[in-house]
Amino acid sequence: MKSRLDDQQGFTLVEIIVTIVILVVGLSALMGLFPVGLKASQRGTTLSTVATLAQMKMAEAAYLGYTNDPSAGDNLTLIEGMTAWNTGGTPYYCQSGAEKAFAGDQSDFSWHMRVNQVPDTDIKNLVQVTLQIYWNDEGRQRTERFITMIADYD
Repeated sequence: MKSRLDDQQGFTLVEIIVTIVILVVGLSALMGLFPVGLKASQRGTTLSTVATLAQMKMAEAAYLGYTNDPSAGDNLTLIEGMTAWNTGGTPYYCQSGAEKAFAGDQSDFSWHMRVNQVPDTDIKNLVQVTLQIYWNDEGRQRTERFITMIADYD
């Protein structure tokens, strides 16, 4: 005759402990991935902001154009606050001097721009605009460089 204990089905204590250990190890590994994903997401957001700021500043440079008239005194004046330099002939260049902070919510980012005349080209009044965007990320200064060409057609 069978006893009542033989008819009972279920898991032993050892099986339950092994299952819990496997679950804890698996969940611990998954939990370790969340900070990596969060950091990658934040980096993507920052680089998107940098690209947007660069696009705005480059559009401003293209919209404002520049002057390249030596009689005007400010050769290659581009964007308010930029200083023109004459390197003893061509090419002229101008730059924004020290890093300038963006306004408002983007004050954590700063920029520096340099404009060089492109000599020996068939395109009249062609300049190369180099823009660098700076920001701090985890205590380290990061930078991205953007370059475009602008021609002043008269």
